[in-house]
Amino acid sequence: MNVLMGCSKVIGGQLFLVMAVVAIGVTIAQITVGQNRSFDRSPETRVQEIIKRLDANSDLRYLLLRGDRGNGPHMPWMDQMKDLGIQQASFKISFTVVNNKRDFHIVSVRYLSHYYRSDKELKSRNFMRKVKLLNLDEALSSAILKRADEILLQLINSKQVKENLGPIRCGIIYANLLDDEILPIIDLPTDVNSNCSESGLK
Repeated sequence: MNVLMGCSKVIGGQLFLVMAVVAIGVTIAQITVGQNRSFDRSPETRVQEIIKRLDANSDLRYLLLRGDRGNGPHMPWMDQMKDLGIQQASFKISFTVVNNKRDFHIVSVRYLSHYYRSDKELKSRNFMRKVKLLNLDEALSSAILKRADEILLQLINSKQVKENLGPIRCGIIYANLLDDEILPIIDLPTDVNSNCSESGLK
């Protein structure tokens, strides 16, 4: 009787171990699939699929047909955007430049279910809760502030901007993040040196 009970414990322990290993394997597989989702199809295949879904008068469609492509790396937050049905995150960012120090503040962000369609905003309470739970808002904020700094540096170093506007002191950057690195990003022009007094600059 004692021998049988001992064997039962060993067998039960082995069964539990096998089930745990299987569960871990499934979890890892799911994560891997999520991280590599954009690489299941070739970049050009993805582009052609996107073109078919875009409106005939879409600026993005025009750029893709012309041959324009994005050149950034694939980021984990792109997969999270896809999971939540977000194709575009559109940001409004204020900035100031004082003694060569660049400061940024995210004024607003809009999550869109269609590329460059402001009428397709996702903003339900349940949706925003999911964005928070995934910490997607933090990941996108970090990514867009990096983009904003790159955009501002290009303006600061632009000879044309210096000649026409003088030193850059403040403004608003309108910048976007998309759910696929193959796509070119279309940003509205940066609003430079307007309403500097509202930013605390004289």
